[in-house]
Amino acid sequence: MGIIFVFCLASTWIASKGLLLSGSIDVNKIIGAICIYLLLGLNWSMFYLFINMAIPGSFHGLTSPDVGTQLPEFLYYSFVTMTTLGYGDLTPVRPLARTFAYLAAILGQFYVAVLVA
Repeated sequence: MGIIFVFCLASTWIASKGLLLSGSIDVNKIIGAICIYLLLGLNWSMFYLFINMAIPGSFHGLTSPDVGTQLPEFLYYSFVTMTTLGYGDLTPVRPLARTFAYLAAILGQFYVAVLVA
């Protein structure tokens, strides 16, 4: 899981550099911006999984204690948080999980705002 997380972070970094340091806007840059947003959601979901593995019970509302079934749930939670929908079916309980949840919400909104600007 750690190797996949590092790969996703590196992919996000490389794609961000390619998007931000180039010239005019075209279709490839728009697709790249969408890919970066999706990678950010994947990175946050894996980060939430690591938090829940390190501090069990960090999130309330998980359907299973099995790590294999938690990743899709955290993927759902990361996009709900990044878009600030906040359904409330999966909630952070521990302070570390809450901190990273609001950081994800801020980052998600800033990404969209800066991209549109």
